[in-house]
Amino acid sequence: MDVKDVLDLDGKVAALSVILSNKPDSTVTADSLREQIEANTALEFGQKAELAKAREAGDIERVNRLVAEIADRRQRLIEDNGVISYKLSLSTKSPPILAFWPGLPFEMVRHNAAKALAEQELGKPAVSHELVSYMSTTSLICFSAADGQKVYVDPFRVAEVPVSTLTTESLFCATI
Repeated sequence: MDVKDVLDLDGKVAALSVILSNKPDSTVTADSLREQIEANTALEFGQKAELAKAREAGDIERVNRLVAEIADRRQRLIEDNGVISYKLSLSTKSPPILAFWPGLPFEMVRHNAAKALAEQELGKPAVSHELVSYMSTTSLICFSAADGQKVYVDPFRVAEVPVSTLTTESLFCATI
């Protein structure tokens, strides 16, 4: 469905980020998944506002129902599309399969939250610039502003990763 080259800092392909569907004859594409995620995100946004009100009112039954609906919708997306993600290494210094799991990679699922954080940190609009493999299962998203400023965001934690912690040994970069 979707494969992204992950390059080392010298520009050589070092790994792959792969999203597959285990459904036979699947017509699922990365774009159709993104559309489904955006639709789910819009629904969840409304439900999260309801959830906040229910928590504030102490309506535990409503809170439980809303949380179950959100979790169920997320699970159905993964199951209906048979989505599996892999991080594959092309380096002899690492095992061939770095990680795999059912569902989408965090850099895809939490892209919007990561972008919002990047824009907050940069103080201006940001665009995705690079996908940076930070650890075997975590890819940072490098966002840049029009003036060239960059910020690296860990989409799993939705937290900035300071440039000072990034080293050649811990990084692979890929344009996204």
